[in-house]
Amino acid sequence: MTTLTQVAQAAAISTIPAHILNTEKTDYEDTPLFLGQLPGLFDTINSSHPKLIKLYKKLKAQDWDEQEFDFVSCKQQFKTCKPEEYFSMISTIAWQWEADTAAARSMIRIVAPFVSSSDFWSAVLRIADNEVVHARSYSEMVKFSFDDPEAVMADVLSKVEALRRMKVIAEVMDRTYKVGLKIETGEISRDSDEAYEAIFMFYVAMYCLEGLQFIASFAVTFALANMGLFVQFGKCVQKICADELEIHAEFDRAVLDIELGSERGLMFFNRNREKILQIIDDVRLSEYAWVDYLAENTDNNIPGTSPEGLKAEVDR
Repeated sequence: MTTLTQVAQAAAISTIPAHILNTEKTDYEDTPLFLGQLPGLFDTINSSHPKLIKLYKKLKAQDWDEQEFDFVSCKQQFKTCKPEEYFSMISTIAWQWEADTAAARSMIRIVAPFVSSSDFWSAVLRIADNEVVHARSYSEMVKFSFDDPEAVMADVLSKVEALRRMKVIAEVMDRTYKVGLKIETGEISRDSDEAYEAIFMFYVAMYCLEGLQFIASFAVTFALANMGLFVQFGKCVQKICADELEIHAEFDRAVLDIELGSERGLMFFNRNREKILQIIDDVRLSEYAWVDYLAENTDNNIPGTSPEGLKAEVDR
């Protein structure tokens, strides 16, 4: 029987660039999630990460559409609600829209240079597609809930506190993106410490974003919906919340667990434990600051959104 090594040797004369299809790939039976050989055939024969595939299948099965909701019903409520209720909802939309847009637009191009595993890539593609649905949902909320959605869009982009919440995660995403470019151009090798640090820290950041940083915003939306305000927003965000906590964050955690089960990952974690903990703490403190900002601008008048309660949700 022809072996993969023999196939690779025969394929050495291939005119297909390896970054398009690596016909010389030989590590199918033991492909790491990332920074192994460049991907070859899409491989389910040697699938070795059932947790990632289970999450991929689950997200695929629960696919939904941003136009399932009647956001028009919220238009009158924005015109008649109290200022603190308006402020809470707009501030929450601003953050969620910006964060999900960043994920939808950048996840694939950030992760692509590091990928080796077909299991990993399957789930990443599905999650990125799901982030597009989330980002489109927030845009649809604004589109159908206001007479002048472009003015509200400008207002969302002016929310400095919302943008400030994204700072820690955005810095990690930007660094990973730039390291990926260095991998693509050959400036650094795929097996370099710089490359591994970038992708490992990216998944630390994503776990913080999707498993921790969305929590307070979800709680505000649900509190308003429980008051009978913006109920369609609440129904939509309920689906977004399920995606983020049950799939995205679980995927991020599974990636980190797989890497920590390897010698490479465990050594990296032990060397960089303080740096990892600092990212987690910086995200937590940024959420505390946003909770305080929200309370100051609403006189703490939204039932179920006390600073203490929201901070407890962040810490949970």
